[in-house]
Amino acid sequence: MPMILGIEQEGAVVLAQHFDESGVAASDMFAVLARIVQDLMFNTAKQFYSKGHRGGGSWAELAPSTIRQKGHSAILIDTKDLIRSVTQPGAEYQILEFTESGFEFGTERPYAYTHQEGRGQKTRPFLVVLQSDVDKWHRWMGEHITKPFDQPTV
Repeated sequence: MPMILGIEQEGAVVLAQHFDESGVAASDMFAVLARIVQDLMFNTAKQFYSKGHRGGGSWAELAPSTIRQKGHSAILIDTKDLIRSVTQPGAEYQILEFTESGFEFGTERPYAYTHQEGRGQKTRPFLVVLQSDVDKWHRWMGEHITKPFDQPTV
């Protein structure tokens, strides 16, 4: 009696389809980039409401003379233009540009750079990206690209 061994290529075809779908996902990252921007805005709000404590440290307290001049001790929220520009989608002064390979995010609010970098005054960084943020965002991008492989190949 003859012995016949048959090999199906079905798994290879499905695997090739998954690679094709993964390539399409890699070339269309808008959904995951939008999710990252949303997370960045959420984290920036935490930075404001914790007075710079997210990720360690805190913003320097205002000088008594500054508190008298302003009439309050709130830091970086006189008009709320700055916080809105980096925590609310579409807010005035906001910079948000998606490109084929990523995005640019920030604010054009006057004096924002001065607060972030401390030019001529105390540094009070409000846009802070932690390594844990980067790790999470890399994971999201990887999950987005490899999602087609969640389905079995055989």
